[in-house]
Amino acid sequence: MNGRRMGLGDETELFARIWNREPDATFVYLPELVVYHEVPRSRMRIRYRLCRSFLAGVSWVEMREPLPVRRRTSLMIVETARTAWAIGRSLKRLPTKRPIQRWLVEDVRTAAGHLGRIAGLLGIRPILYRE
Repeated sequence: MNGRRMGLGDETELFARIWNREPDATFVYLPELVVYHEVPRSRMRIRYRLCRSFLAGVSWVEMREPLPVRRRTSLMIVETARTAWAIGRSLKRLPTKRPIQRWLVEDVRTAAGHLGRIAGLLGIRPILYRE
């Protein structure tokens, strides 16, 4: 995130820059490490969650090496099919007994991520602002 502008992949980009400068750099993973941080109320809103999923899809494309046209085209076909599947699954699971908000976060979010991948493959980088 940059000010109010939403973005993802900051940590991944940081690690990539470190590896480029220091090829022998070592990173340590500690599964027992617990980190607490405050999550603003705005990040618990449905709009934020859907936008974040969309941007995760865009970032998934941006973090890859540049793709040849043939590979990009095949990924577009796959992601279009996955998007259609996710939308169909979401509609099939339309809430009857659970809150619609939960449905949006649990089911529609997947489709938003796949739509983000399609946008990324098309070279579309939307500017989304957080509340």
